Amino acid sequence: MAPLVGCVSSVLMACRTVPPPPPLDLSAPGWHVRQGQAVWKRRPDDTPVAGELVVAVNPNGGSWVQFSKPPFDLFTARREQGAWWIELQQGHRSYSGRGEPPEVFPWLHIGTLLEGGRGAG
Repeated sequence: MAPLVGCVSSVLMACRTVPPPPPLDLSAPGWHVRQGQAVWKRRPDDTPVAGELVVAVNPNGGSWVQFSKPPFDLFTARREQGAWWIELQQGHRSYSGRGEPPEVFPWLHIGTLLEGGRGAG
């Protein structure tokens, strides 16, 4: 029971609520936007979902990622200034926190990977 309590505590502390970020203007100077097709599986045994992936990064280490299956956005993830946010439209859930995002949300790491591993602000 004790390991379970510790695990739940860690997850809750990592996902403490951060105020919503201000609106984002990806056409502002410094943002580099990439988009294309992607296939995503929530779990290894799930049916893959093909959709559109948009990834935007800026020189300050901020990133924004959205995966959609038009006309629906499946998730939107954002990192900047040491904080992170993610909205999962399926189930209408949102999570946020400070510092490194949990590995359970790999989309928050896509911008960092595209920029050669530089940490996101």
